[in-house]
Amino acid sequence: MSTFICKICGACCKGEGSVFLYPEDVRKISGHFNISVQDTVDRYMEYVMLEIIENTGSYMYMPYMVLKKTSEKCVFLEKNVCSINSSKPFQCAHTPFVAEFFSDTEWRESIKKSCQAVAAMKESDYKSYSEIGEKSEKAEKEYYYLLRENGFNLEKILRISLKAPKIISNDE
Repeated sequence: MSTFICKICGACCKGEGSVFLYPEDVRKISGHFNISVQDTVDRYMEYVMLEIIENTGSYMYMPYMVLKKTSEKCVFLEKNVCSINSSKPFQCAHTPFVAEFFSDTEWRESIKKSCQAVAAMKESDYKSYSEIGEKSEKAEKEYYYLLRENGFNLEKILRISLKAPKIISNDE
């Protein structure tokens, strides 16, 4: 059996893509720096609306906070290491084995090309990480329910003020 052993190359924290944050991630990062949630959002995050095209052809918009990037890398990446490792967001802590790894073949192939640790694994061993993918899928559903309960209003959930969101498509 081949296991996932991170090579500390920083590839998962560089380039395209975004780190989508749950409210508890925002609060955890705020606590890491011992600053307000508003200051944390203003300094380290962007407000986005993820445009999702549903099977019916209709559009749905999901609000998220995402980590900012500087020079195409995560704002918290220093010398290929996460500077907030003890307060790492859910997505970062579970990457590369988030739900998309198991459900999106194209995405998985792109991860295999960029992540030395995944490239070193046997495909047959991926299934031993499927529980992480299920945990990721469950977290996403819980986030959706939280949004629905709060009128899809992140300002209400986080008790902060936000500027107009940037619209991004789920096929970007």
